[in-house]
Amino acid sequence: MSQAKRDGARGGLVGLLESLRRSDYSGEMESAFIEWLRQRQSSYPAIELGIGDDAAVIRVTPGSRVVVTTDTLTDGVDFHLLRDELRLEPSFGERQGIAAATPAQAGFKALAVNLSDLAAMAARPLAAFISLVLPHEGAAEIARGILEGMAPLAEKHQLAIAGGDTNIWTQGLVIGVTAIGETELIRLSPGSVDHGVWQRSGAQPGDRIIVTGEFGGSLLKRHLVPQPRIKEARYLARNYLVHAATDVSDGLSLDLSHIAEASGCGAQVELDAIPIAADAMVPLPGSPPNRSPMARALSDGEDFELIMAVPPREAERMLRDSATGVRLTCIGEFVAGSGLWARGAMFPESLLDRGPRNRSDLEGARGSWRPLSPAGFRHT
Repeated sequence: MSQAKRDGARGGLVGLLESLRRSDYSGEMESAFIEWLRQRQSSYPAIELGIGDDAAVIRVTPGSRVVVTTDTLTDGVDFHLLRDELRLEPSFGERQGIAAATPAQAGFKALAVNLSDLAAMAARPLAAFISLVLPHEGAAEIARGILEGMAPLAEKHQLAIAGGDTNIWTQGLVIGVTAIGETELIRLSPGSVDHGVWQRSGAQPGDRIIVTGEFGGSLLKRHLVPQPRIKEARYLARNYLVHAATDVSDGLSLDLSHIAEASGCGAQVELDAIPIAADAMVPLPGSPPNRSPMARALSDGEDFELIMAVPPREAERMLRDSATGVRLTCIGEFVAGSGLWARGAMFPESLLDRGPRNRSDLEGARGSWRPLSPAGFRHT
């Protein structure tokens, strides 16, 4: 994007924010919202036709395919809208222990979690469509904050906010985001490069479990500022063969089980290798006092890191690569059979799985490998 276009986009946003400061939710506000979107989308070549018509037209790279994801975030479930500054009533359906969010943080998170889904597919972001259902009281101020939160993230990833809708009601804030991406040239097999995506299915016995970043304690604050691994995923997809992948929204153990189930295999986890975030050491208000940092790393969720199934030789190369831009850790491997298995001094007894599992190759080693029950954050 040229500097002139950046300045124009920022100017449109400033104009919108000024109008929102002067008004409550009204036709004037919605017109200003649409005008800001129009100015943003004009800066991106992928948008052939944007705001002003009944639908947008997006131009994709010849040979690529479109990747679409959508998420809805609600006050009281995915965040607690900070009410004091806005002089509003308490958050709807408030859940104890989740950090309060400003409207800007709620907007940032809503866009970031969709970008994280695109990262999990190794897709390049193109556009997003934003739908806001605003509480009547303080609607203008909330909308202003949401846009402030989304704007820098969209610009960082060259993402056009190409359309959307707004409405008001008497309940809590709802933010719906649909993100559009496109496939790029990635390594699909040894010696083969083509347009494609990472999928949850495809992990094979022997593949190493490689993760980005750290886990646990996100609900204290980090879940409000997730860093979608777009750049890292695109780099890894171009340079390494990855059999399967997903992002961690529900929880490390639960999302790992999604790959294992989709791939028809099991997974064994070296607990001592899991990178635990410092926040996982801090007690979470409202949670059981005996819940260990390891249990939180496995099940807190909302980390928005990547889990990848990588062939052994590729994993060795990947772990030596200093250009990935993120911490990479091998925490185990996929195995024949089903279910999750773990070993290590910090095994959380609360996550011991007492259900039947198929791991005949471990019959003689039950003392070290123990069945692990997938657990995670409930988005309800």
